[in-house]
Amino acid sequence: MYIVIGIIVALGLLWTVAAMKAGLFITDRHAAASNPQEESMEAFSKNKKFIDVDSWRVAYVDEGNGEPVLLLHGRPFHSFEWRDVIPLLTPRYRVIAPDLLELGDTVARLDCQCRKSRRRMLKRFCDSSGRGRQINVIKTSEHYDR
Repeated sequence: MYIVIGIIVALGLLWTVAAMKAGLFITDRHAAASNPQEESMEAFSKNKKFIDVDSWRVAYVDEGNGEPVLLLHGRPFHSFEWRDVIPLLTPRYRVIAPDLLELGDTVARLDCQCRKSRRRMLKRFCDSSGRGRQINVIKTSEHYDR
């Protein structure tokens, strides 16, 4: 019995070491979860702008002129969810669609407490990018209080 358990533990350790060498585990807890310059990004993401908000690098779409409209996506999506709506709104509105923490092209550290930080990131995003408090918000599945 102990021999079987020992073999199973040894195989598990060997698999873990091999998986770490193959890059299946991220060992740096402070590393970014994504990289906005990755080659695999689709055209929609390549047109996004970026702004540093506190310790986060927030990706967002900012198109059109007029009264600002903030489009908030749900989980597990990103601003790409609004790709068909944005062109319809830009003739009359300034459309701003950020990617929330951990989602889309917004870089979040692996040790980020993102659920707790999303509301703070969104408030600071609006404040630091000159959007102020007067903004219309359209959201999908989550509730955000400003």
